[in-house]
Amino acid sequence: MNLEEMLSLETLAYLYAEDDDEEVWYYTCDVENEDGEEIENNPTAEIEDPNMNIINTKGTKPQLSNFLRKKMITKILRCGRKFKEPDLEKMKEIPQKQRTTIRKFATAFGVSPSTIYRWIKRGIIKPHSNSMKPRLTNAQKITRLHWVMSLSVPKTLTKKLRFQNLCNLVHIDEKWFYMSQVTQKYYLLDGEEDPYRCIQSKNHIPKMMFIGGIARPVLGGQGEILWDGKLGIFPFVEKRAAIRSSINREKGTIETKAIQKITRPVIREMLLTQMIPRIKAKWPSFLSKTIWIQQDNARPHVLVDDVQFLEVAQQDGFDIHLICQPAQSPDLNILDLGFFRAIQSIQYKAFPKNEDELIKGNNTYKSPHIGKAALDRKGLLPDTIDINDEIVKDIVDFLDEGVINASWTSED
Repeated sequence: MNLEEMLSLETLAYLYAEDDDEEVWYYTCDVENEDGEEIENNPTAEIEDPNMNIINTKGTKPQLSNFLRKKMITKILRCGRKFKEPDLEKMKEIPQKQRTTIRKFATAFGVSPSTIYRWIKRGIIKPHSNSMKPRLTNAQKITRLHWVMSLSVPKTLTKKLRFQNLCNLVHIDEKWFYMSQVTQKYYLLDGEEDPYRCIQSKNHIPKMMFIGGIARPVLGGQGEILWDGKLGIFPFVEKRAAIRSSINREKGTIETKAIQKITRPVIREMLLTQMIPRIKAKWPSFLSKTIWIQQDNARPHVLVDDVQFLEVAQQDGFDIHLICQPAQSPDLNILDLGFFRAIQSIQYKAFPKNEDELIKGNNTYKSPHIGKAALDRKGLLPDTIDINDEIVKDIVDFLDEGVINASWTSED
């Protein structure tokens, strides 16, 4: 029972109800007159108990006065020992490396772990999960700013400086998918046996590399999806005959094997035979056929001026180009930013046993909600994002200084 339920008039009526269904008895210190004003002196003092009032509930729903509700809440919150505020200045003196767990923090501060837990519940201490970030030199920071500003549209008399809609940009990237995790959580019934999972070495879990491609979805004027932007995800595999017989298959059986060594010719073959044909087949007719494929700077990636790639990319009326995102910038690729992680979590729920089961899938993945539906219902969903003029000015000032000092390192 929460606080509101405990303070509701229905609960009080239940506690003090008499046999007569027409009357509800409850205790109060004050009542209200016909105008809704609170009266401190109880007009029912003749009643045996001056703090007891009789309310007829026929046809009306009795309400607890705001004054009495506030008074009861205050009384409840004041019960128990008085809360002692912690010394925040002394707390800040504790190194952050000694504040990684509740028990470690409590030992360093000289209190019990339950005290630290209560401070967390009150909001005095805020839990924080910290993740490693790519290390950026000053030259790389300047390159990132140049990249971001190159995606903006100059402002006009009627429109602010804003980003491009990026409808002709395709993000591609590769990722290793593992058959299973070292640790897997289950919910078991009492007396149920633990699942038995085994592998030759947990440091060598079977894995397979996939390459994925995705573009920005296109919505209609009424919010309908004209194109979902999903191009596909393709495995790096090969079919080959089994060299010898085993308990699983006979010699000569055609098996699906993951390609473990991903080189530039392998990626080029994947782009020419899978990714480019899929883009041409699924690309909407109402969008420009000048397409930019964004990739990171991994060494096996195809060069932007690769002759074989350009020959295929310029066919069928398309003008497809390769571009490389800035170094140390996985946050500029939507696949690295979270799409692959979401797919990985779904894949772990399937428990694949071999390469063929790992490859099986569909195109029904739905991106998590981020509030765009609510903005769309209100008619406030923007097609592009405006850029603050002050931010642009700071970037230009930084770039003007950075171009001269482009040889800086992160230690400077």
